[in-house]
Amino acid sequence: MISLNLLSNMISVIIPVYKVEPYLDRCLQSVASQTYKDLEIILIDDGSPDYCPAMCDKWGKKDARIKVVHKKNGGLSDARNTGLSVATGQYIAFLDSDDYIDAHMYEKLLSAFSQEEQIGISSCLIFKDVEGEISPLSKDWEFKAPVIIEGKDFGRSKILQETPHPVWNKLYRADILKSVSFRVGKVNEDVLFMYDLSKIMKEMELREYIIPEHLIYYFIRQDSICRTNNKFFQWDVIDNLLQIKEEIEPNNVELAEATHKQYQKELYTLITTVKRNPPLAHHHINVVLSDIISLYESRISALENQLASSKHRKLFYSQTNEEKEMDSIAYNERKRLIKDKSINSKNVRNSVSTYCRLPYARHKLSLYLKYAWYRLLH
Repeated sequence: MISLNLLSNMISVIIPVYKVEPYLDRCLQSVASQTYKDLEIILIDDGSPDYCPAMCDKWGKKDARIKVVHKKNGGLSDARNTGLSVATGQYIAFLDSDDYIDAHMYEKLLSAFSQEEQIGISSCLIFKDVEGEISPLSKDWEFKAPVIIEGKDFGRSKILQETPHPVWNKLYRADILKSVSFRVGKVNEDVLFMYDLSKIMKEMELREYIIPEHLIYYFIRQDSICRTNNKFFQWDVIDNLLQIKEEIEPNNVELAEATHKQYQKELYTLITTVKRNPPLAHHHINVVLSDIISLYESRISALENQLASSKHRKLFYSQTNEEKEMDSIAYNERKRLIKDKSINSKNVRNSVSTYCRLPYARHKLSLYLKYAWYRLLH
């Protein structure tokens, strides 16, 4: 139940709208039907070329709480910033126009502010909807009891994805958003927004309160921005982390270490992902080539030390027929790689050479090395 001192607080719900004609009514109906009624529902028509602008206007006439803003297309971040500029509520929420929410979501998120002192953000757990199949978005976020994140830990928690990092499963005190905005032109901009917000959470000593209930449905569709953008999406994730690495203050050691750890994790994901679409990844992977080399050299070095022990000596000298065949392929690819004059990196060649001498290392790193070194880096 919401405490009496929260009952008079209006929530501004900012919903960017762009090419979501089949899903918009479902989204808006879920918001209009909230058990908490004091809402300011802000629809930002981001120059959508379909029937969405008319649908927004129709909803605006039907519900007096709905404000409609029509603007030239500027992207998701720009649309959210526009919403922030016109919002008048004491609390702010964001929602993507193809997602939908539980009828009690904003009532429960608002009531969380009375549970603990110094709450700046309340959050909930997330369901994903894949063609009607509903399941938790992440097993790592299946909390059984409320979770409280201190302001000093907020940035690390979001960058490492220890707790839900999207912007749209949360309710924010409006005052903490006055000096922060979304970075226009970025994809996967949520992590950057959380990083910027973490400075305010730390400075004001505010907390995030996470309700252990699934109150929002993240609808996954094939034509979403993350799937149709011409840029390689995994690169956007890495690019944003590189941006954060450059901006972190030197004395913020804990956040710097967390960002570097997540950056390394995303590099591994990049190598795995390029198998699916090598031509698309070819341009981007060279930007972080030296970091990838460093990662693999450290892994190979660790495996070499492991193989030096008696425990793994037999593995070093024994090979299955499949391993022998793959080592033969690796040897031929290595010869081709060395002949390729466009590659001048001694480290790459040394890594490949080491790899060819270590069947056990090849077994452990085959997916990464085969597709990274041999297929992509030339």
